[in-house]
Amino acid sequence: MDLFPKKQLILLFASFSIYASAQLFPEPDIIKGNVQFWKKIYSEVLLEEGLLHDRDYPLIIYEKIDLSSIPENKRSEHIESRKNTYVTVLKGVAEKSRLDKEQKRLLELFKAHASLDALKGASDRIRFQLGQKQRFKEGLERSFMYLDTISSILKKYGLPDQLKYLPHVESSFDPKAYSRVGAAGMWQFMRSTGKLFMTINYDIDQRLDPIISSDAAARLLSLNFEQLQSWPLAITAYNHGLSGMKKAVNTLGTNDIGEILLKHESPSFKFASKNFYASFIAAMRLADSAFHYFPDLIPQKAIVRQSLLIDVKVTPLQLCQMTGITLDLFKQYNPSIRPSVYSQKKRIPAGYSVSLPDTVSIEKLQVALATLKPESPQESSEKGSYYTVRRGDNLIGIARKYGISPAELASINSIVKINKIFEGQVLRIPDKTEITVIAASTMDSAAIEITDSISDTLNLTDSSKIMEVLNEVMEPESSIASTFFDSSEDNSTNIISDTLLSSPAVSLNETCKKDSMDISSSQFDATVYDLGLKLVPGASSASIKVNIGESIIRYAEWMNVSVSSIIRLNDMKNYSLKLGKRINIPVYSQSDLKKFETSRLEYLMAIEEDFYSRYQVVDQFSYTLKRGDSFWKISSRNKIPLWLLKKVNKEIDFSSPKRGIKIKIPVVVAKDSHEPPFLEDAPAGEPVIQSETIESLEEAKE
Repeated sequence: MDLFPKKQLILLFASFSIYASAQLFPEPDIIKGNVQFWKKIYSEVLLEEGLLHDRDYPLIIYEKIDLSSIPENKRSEHIESRKNTYVTVLKGVAEKSRLDKEQKRLLELFKAHASLDALKGASDRIRFQLGQKQRFKEGLERSFMYLDTISSILKKYGLPDQLKYLPHVESSFDPKAYSRVGAAGMWQFMRSTGKLFMTINYDIDQRLDPIISSDAAARLLSLNFEQLQSWPLAITAYNHGLSGMKKAVNTLGTNDIGEILLKHESPSFKFASKNFYASFIAAMRLADSAFHYFPDLIPQKAIVRQSLLIDVKVTPLQLCQMTGITLDLFKQYNPSIRPSVYSQKKRIPAGYSVSLPDTVSIEKLQVALATLKPESPQESSEKGSYYTVRRGDNLIGIARKYGISPAELASINSIVKINKIFEGQVLRIPDKTEITVIAASTMDSAAIEITDSISDTLNLTDSSKIMEVLNEVMEPESSIASTFFDSSEDNSTNIISDTLLSSPAVSLNETCKKDSMDISSSQFDATVYDLGLKLVPGASSASIKVNIGESIIRYAEWMNVSVSSIIRLNDMKNYSLKLGKRINIPVYSQSDLKKFETSRLEYLMAIEEDFYSRYQVVDQFSYTLKRGDSFWKISSRNKIPLWLLKKVNKEIDFSSPKRGIKIKIPVVVAKDSHEPPFLEDAPAGEPVIQSETIESLEEAKE
C-alpha cells in the first residue's frame, strides 16, 4: 500500500509550489488591491471597455466605460468628459455636508478600499485603464508555444520558473509587439538594454525572436536579482530600470517592496512602474489557473525549428529557393530579420543563424550555399552609402554622380518609375562590388540587396561590463523632454554619408514634388527630421539637433563613445534631452562620424518601417491649437507617433507654437484587427516626458 496516494502527492506538490511561490514573490498588503485590480483588467474587462479608477487605490472604481459605440477619434474626449464629471462630484463630497446619492456612493467606495483621508486629492488621481480580457486570453493561447522553452532557459540560469509568465504583462506573449517608447518583442526590450545581450541593427533585431529574447531576459533578470537580492525589486527593475531601483533602495535603506512602493518618489517612478510587480502577480495567478478563468482556451502548438549558421551574405528569396519553403514561412521562423532585408534592400549578414523548419535538409542547404562566392575582407569593408534627395534632383543625375546606371539605382531602391523621386527621399547608393552582384544576378533586379550591415551589438559577455552600462543609465530612454523645436537659425551642413562629395544634380521637370506625396505613404522622408551636423571649429566634436526618439544612450552607441563623455562635454546635470535643442558629440575619427550618420539614419528609418508594417493612415482632420496644448500631448491623445504629426504638418513652424494655429491630424488604424491601437494606455511603458506647453513657452518669453 502506498504511503502517499497519487492524488495526495499532487495536492502536496501543489501546496509546496504555492508556498515556494509566496516566499519568492510575496504579496504585501499594500499591493493586494492592485493585484485584484489587474486580475479584473486581465480577465473581466473587455478591450472595448475600460475603468475609471483611483490611481493610488485602483479598487476604487468610479465607472466602467463602454467604448464600443464611440468612434476612435472621439474616445479620448469622451473619457476626459467622464473624468471631469467625477472631479466635480469628488470636490462636492469635500465641500458639502449634505451629500446626494452619487456622492454617498463614492464615499462608501473610499470607506471600503482606502479611508476617508484618501478623499484628499482624489480628484487629481482619476485614471482610465483599458480592459485587456481578449488580449490576455490570446496571450495565454500563444504562451503554450514558448513556456516549455522559457522554463528550460530559466532553469539554465537557476531562476524561478514563475518568471516565465512575465511576458503576459509586457506583451501578451506577442513576439511582434512594439510599445509607445520603442520597446520591442515579447519581452519588450529597449534598444540600449537589448544591445547588451542581442544583435540589434538595421538588418537584424533579435528582440523579435522569442527564444533569443527569452535568454536575454533571463540574463537581465539574473543581473537585477544579483544586485537587488529581491525578486519583487528585480521584477520592478525590469520596467523601471536597475539604476532606478538601486537608487530607491539606497535612499530608503530597505529592499522591502511594500515600503518602496509606499515611500519612494521619483519623476520616473509612476503608475506603470509602481504597478508592474502587482500586474505580474495577477498574471501569474491567472496563468496558473488559466482554464478556470478561460475554459475555452485553445493552446497553440510549439514550433519545432532548427538553426544553421550562414557564412555568406544571402537574400531570403535565395534561401527559400534553395529550401523550397515559402517566404511567409521563412518569415515566421525568422522574425528578427528586419523589413530592410525582407524587402530585398539588404542581405542576411554572414555569421547570422537562420531558423528553419525541421523538414528542411540542412546538409543539402549547406551544399547549395557553398556555391555562393564569399566576400573578401576588402570587399566586405567597402560599404554603400546614402544620399538624401534635394530640390531639383533627379534619378539620372544622382546615378551619374556616383558612376552607376539609373536602372541599378532604381533597382536597389525599389523605384518603379525613375521620375518619381521627391525632396527628402533617402536613396541607397551601392558600392562597386554590389553593382557586380546586381548585374550578375538572375533574380529580379528589384530583389537585390544593396549593402552590408553595421553590426553594432555591444557584445558584452562580462557581467561586470554589462553592469557598468546598466548603472550608467540614470533615467529611462524615453525621458526626452520638450515637444517643440528650437527656433534658432541652423546653418548646419547635411553630411549624411556621401552627400558632401558633390553639388546637387541637374534639375529636370519630371522630379516629383514632395508636397504632392500622399500622407499615407510609407516612403521615408528625411526632411521630417533635422539630420544636419556641424563640426565644431578647433574641437574634436560635432553639434547636432535632438530628433524625435533620440537619446544620449543612442548618441554614445552611434559615435562609439561613452555616455559620460557626452555628459561632460555638454556640462549636463542629467540625461534628459530637449527636442530640437543642440548637443555636442565627441568625434575622434572620420569613420566614427560616418558610422554615427549611418546608424542615426537607419534608426529613424527603422522606426517608420516598424510603424508602417503594422498601421496605416486612412484619413485626417483639422485641429486648432489651444492653450496648454503640446505636440506630444496631441500625438499621444490621438494615438499617433510624433514624427507622423510633423510629417503631415511640414508647413507648420514647430519651433513657435501659437494658439489658433490649425494643424492636420492623421487618423491611424491597425492593419490587423487584433493589433492594439498605437500609443495604447497599457500597464507598462508609460514614457517620462518633460513637456513644455504653449503657456509655459509664452511665460518664458514674457
